[in-house]
Amino acid sequence: MDLIESILTKRVPVLIDTSLLYTERCYQVLIEKLLTREGFNVASEIYVAYETDGILFGQGRIDLLVTLNDIVVIIELKANTQGIQSSIQQVKRYMKHYKSNRKKVIGMLAMYNVNGRQIVFKKIV
Repeated sequence: MDLIESILTKRVPVLIDTSLLYTERCYQVLIEKLLTREGFNVASEIYVAYETDGILFGQGRIDLLVTLNDIVVIIELKANTQGIQSSIQQVKRYMKHYKSNRKKVIGMLAMYNVNGRQIVFKKIV
C-alpha cells in the first residue's frame, strides 16, 4: 500500500511536470504502467453497476483497480480540478458498489494540478 501511495504522490511529479495540465488519461496510463512495472495486478476503466434492491440505477468506471492478495484498491484520478469532496464521494460510491471477493476494499484519490502544482491525496477506508 505504501508503494502505491508513493507512486501516486512522489514518483509521478518527479517524472512529469504536473503544471503542464496533462489530462487525467495521461496520468492514468503513466500510473498503470508504473504500478505494473512494480509487479502489481492492475486493470483500468472497470465498470461498476449501481444497484439496489435488484434495480440498476446507474453506473461508473473505476480509473485503476489494483488487486492484492486479500485487498482490492480502487484508485480515482483527477487532473486540473478542485472538487475534492465530490471526488471523495465518487470513490466511496465505487467502494460500495464494486463486487469483490476480497476481504477489504480501499479507495485512493489522487488529484493532480490542484492550485498550481499541488497534489491532493486521500486514502479512504
